[in-house]
Amino acid sequence: MTAPLPARPAEHPLLPAEFDEQLRQRLAELDAASDNHAADQRPDNTTRSYASDWKTWTAFCEQLQIPPTAATRGTLRAFVDYLWNREQRAYSTIDRKLAGVSVTLRQEYGVVINKRDTKSARELLKDYRLKAEENEEPTRGRGKAPAMRVDALRQIVEKCSDDIFGVRDRAMLLLGFSVAARRAELAGLRLRNISAPWEPREPSSPRRFRTKTPRASPTAESQRTSATAPRVGRPPADARSSRPETSHRG
Repeated sequence: MTAPLPARPAEHPLLPAEFDEQLRQRLAELDAASDNHAADQRPDNTTRSYASDWKTWTAFCEQLQIPPTAATRGTLRAFVDYLWNREQRAYSTIDRKLAGVSVTLRQEYGVVINKRDTKSARELLKDYRLKAEENEEPTRGRGKAPAMRVDALRQIVEKCSDDIFGVRDRAMLLLGFSVAARRAELAGLRLRNISAPWEPREPSSPRRFRTKTPRASPTAESQRTSATAPRVGRPPADARSSRPETSHRG
């Protein structure tokens, strides 16, 4: 029986402090290329939101006469107070602006905000909201959109033209209303999501549509069922109470 080959000694990997200038340059080029690629994949709405958040932040910093890179616990809390009390912004808007400022500082300026500082600013924002609820102040922002009614849908459909674009708009409106689709679901609908072909069919075989199901939240019925369901392996309380007592003979 032959003897096993000796194990090959493992090479010690270079530490970041041991990188030479050529390797650092290659890594910097890779970082820049990945940043550009990630920016290209970002939706336009997100890009516009981040630009608006940064514009609000820079205007606030100009009033305090501080550079926009000075994102500390004090400046972030002052930013929340400025948006809530002076600008009268909604809770969700302020929370999103904190996130937008954090992303822009990290990606554009290499400034990473301390997580504890961001947390303290959001805690102040939550306290403002709780205090507003206790004082029964009116809800800020647009709030929940009213439901579409048939009479309003009919008026919108009648405004659609008879050309190909009007037919398209009319079909999207009626389809979205019939399946109660969200805007993102309706915009992402493709022919592969439709289970039946477009040929004539019998009235008894309706077409079915498959859309991405959003993350479901527990309903009141499911919470009530889970609260009243007995545990596995343990009989219900009424069964235990009705169990006959057994006597043990010595």
